[in-house]
Amino acid sequence: MKTQKKCIVLVYFIVWMAIFLFYFVIRFVEFSSVKEIDTSGYMTNDNVSYEIEGLVDSKNMFISGYSYWYGDVERGLHFTVALRDMTTGEIYEIPTIVQERDDQKEKYSPISHFGFVARMNKKKLDLDHRKYQVCFIDKISDGGVIAHSNDYIGEG
Repeated sequence: MKTQKKCIVLVYFIVWMAIFLFYFVIRFVEFSSVKEIDTSGYMTNDNVSYEIEGLVDSKNMFISGYSYWYGDVERGLHFTVALRDMTTGEIYEIPTIVQERDDQKEKYSPISHFGFVARMNKKKLDLDHRKYQVCFIDKISDGGVIAHSNDYIGEG
């Protein structure tokens, strides 16, 4: 009877560890994927206020800050950070987490969900030999909107 209970406990332990490992593999793949996107059908909107507050350069590149589209209404955003290759013009979407920014809500009331943290594996782009412009993308049902910032990363 004790052997059977030990087997059951071991099976539960293995199942939970597999679920735990699977979760972290999915998160790793999600945050290390950088994909080229076609923005030819996107509208350009330079009516945006933004600030890049942090740029952490390690094995992974972290870009954090906030961005607000003037005239926007309270709604869920499909917001991502993108990098535009200044040599080729190609645009790469970076995995982005949208965050509440109550510290900026007073300035841009009633909007508070425009903070962001973008993360990418530096090996996905040639940051040592190319220069990239930071862009902001809001995907909507019939295309999207892109705003080009005045901030650049890389060595181009």
